[in-house]
Amino acid sequence: MFYEAGTMLGGVLVALTDKAAADGRPDDERSWMAEHARLLRERAMVGADDREGQIAAKLRWDARRERLSRLV
Repeated sequence: MFYEAGTMLGGVLVALTDKAAADGRPDDERSWMAEHARLLRERAMVGADDREGQIAAKLRWDARRERLSRLV
């Protein structure tokens, strides 16, 4: 569930990146791309045996995805 939560948030970030590009908003496009890169780094840094870290990240990512999904 941890990894999938990151994948789902990543999908929303990619959709927002694409939308910003289509709308001609390069600053927003770069911002969404940067957030996606941070997400991938964060997910890679959480250890496979770090249950508490995985749960905390999943909860943050789920909440962020819920907020951002309204913008797509």
